[in-house]
Amino acid sequence: LGGYRAMLPAVFYSLMVAVSMLLQTLSQSFLDASTFVVLMQLTLVFVALGERYILKKASTVKIWCLIFLQVACVSLYQLSNSDGRQGSSRSSTEPPQPPEKGVHAGSPVPSRFCVGLVLCLMANVSSAIGNILQQQFMQAAKTDLSTSIKLCYQHLIGFVLMALVTLSQRSARERILLNGLFDGWDRIVALTSLCLWLSFLAASTVTAYISAMAGAMGSAVVVVVVGSYDMLVNGKATSA
Repeated sequence: LGGYRAMLPAVFYSLMVAVSMLLQTLSQSFLDASTFVVLMQLTLVFVALGERYILKKASTVKIWCLIFLQVACVSLYQLSNSDGRQGSSRSSTEPPQPPEKGVHAGSPVPSRFCVGLVLCLMANVSSAIGNILQQQFMQAAKTDLSTSIKLCYQHLIGFVLMALVTLSQRSARERILLNGLFDGWDRIVALTSLCLWLSFLAASTVTAYISAMAGAMGSAVVVVVVGSYDMLVNGKATSA
């Protein structure tokens, strides 16, 4: 019984990470891609605060400078690309759409933006808490248990949580019973799922062996890779 109780922290932080992913998906329905990526950089700030007040580890001035420098670089990169896309869309031959009633031209819908902002901030907090508790569990709890076994338990717990969420939806249950478990799957879906799982495994490993801050900083690498893919593969030029 004591062994099962020792795994309760893993259940809690896995739940927080799952909630964060769900909130991120919901927030993207209300925010554009550039705003979403910029807001998600606040996870670094929340992780640093979590290390200070939960793990009792004070971040140095150099770490804070690095955090704000990364946030500023990613934000400027995303905003510059957003300006470039807006400029190219204005030069197209399609006539501009009239603004909605009660909304000035060029301004976002306040209610949708506020909902997306709140959801994204909640996702930041949930992700930061999950990463901090994950670091605490991996590095301090059950030191006689190897890190690889802890990572295996974490993935099993995450899989069970996702399965429970899926089975809790009536439409999902009916679709699985009628069409099978892998209905709608193709090569792209399988490859995407594999890449996302490897990404989660890599981030968890970095958090386990180094720190939650190092794992959270990996989000900036995603921006660089996506930008490089757009330029090299899709032939999209970034704004100067």
